[in-house]
Amino acid sequence: MVIVQWIVVGAFTPVTVAEVPQPLDAVTIFKETGDRHREGMALNNLGGALDRADRVEEAITAHQDAVTIFKETGDRHREGGSLNNLGLALDRAGRVEEAITAHQDAVAIFRETGDRHSEGMALNNLEMNQTSQQT
Repeated sequence: MVIVQWIVVGAFTPVTVAEVPQPLDAVTIFKETGDRHREGMALNNLGGALDRADRVEEAITAHQDAVTIFKETGDRHREGGSLNNLGLALDRAGRVEEAITAHQDAVAIFRETGDRHSEGMALNNLEMNQTSQQT
């Protein structure tokens, strides 16, 4: 339980490259115990930590893996959140077309689940992608 709390708190605080192994350890533990849902959560948070540590391609892979797990487990809301985070990482990597697709998918999921706040955030990210694509 402490690991989950660290991940949730750690996802919203700045990290250094040295701190990235902590969420990676959590992914390993949840994978070993067969807890797919928490593995997905840890992967999504690992992606955020990797992104902040300028390891964007690794972040993209972590977010993609999280999306896959949330699709498998049927957690549409976290799937949307992971897609939104994936879109941010793809944009940072200069892969704007893929970022747009990820954000469009996130918007659709948030509409489906009725989460207007997250829908707005994903729409904002989508608009930023489309704007950067035009310049």
